[in-house]
Amino acid sequence: MLEVLPQLKECVGEYVERVICPEIRDKGGWSGFISRFSKKQDLEGQVKVVCCWTLLLLATSILSYFLWKRRIA
Repeated sequence: MLEVLPQLKECVGEYVERVICPEIRDKGGWSGFISRFSKKQDLEGQVKVVCCWTLLLLATSILSYFLWKRRIA
């Protein structure tokens, strides 16, 4: 088993240099790799953000309506 290890290491290194490195370069380099595979905001987080902004907009609209009605009356 120990005799195979250096050969395996060499083969994996050659494969990475021949296949993986050009693929990473073609996709935008290391920054492209990071942006593609970094953790993205999950769906639950996106829904929370949308709900919070919607509630804020609704509360502002209701408050504006009541202030406007108060001036007219």
